[in-house]
Amino acid sequence: MRRVSNQSGFTLIELMICLLILALLLSILSLNFGSFVQQAKQTRVLNTARSIGSACMPWLAAQGGSASLGDTVDLTDYPIPLTRNEVAALLKPKYINWVPEFDRWGNPWEFYFSGNVRGPAVFCVRSPGQDGVFDSTTYQVGPFVATDYDRDIVWADGNLARWPE
Repeated sequence: MRRVSNQSGFTLIELMICLLILALLLSILSLNFGSFVQQAKQTRVLNTARSIGSACMPWLAAQGGSASLGDTVDLTDYPIPLTRNEVAALLKPKYINWVPEFDRWGNPWEFYFSGNVRGPAVFCVRSPGQDGVFDSTTYQVGPFVATDYDRDIVWADGNLARWPE
């Protein structure tokens, strides 16, 4: 004679399979989450560079100057490196409320000025990207692959010069 059990619940095998599926889903989500975080940081850096650069343009117009972005950005055209405090002294509070010292990856921003408000090259702002190492001192103007978080983001003379596509 067989005994019929009235107990309900999961067997050990069923519980282990559920835990395995949950672990697999969590590992997939954690891989994508890291990419989302880097993409958000990159977008924030891009917007900050654009904000700082956009604040430079009315200052430049008030000085009677103008700037235009060519096909390349060469940092030798901007021989005067500026500190964050020097940029803030030029732009705050009339043109911008706050000039950040570090990008979203914790790397310091770099600011450059040509010393000539009437030249084609006047201001340059750049971030080294996630790796904290600048790619170059000369940039071909144009986008780069958006998932390459190590690439520099550069704003110069009224426009983005290097940006994620």
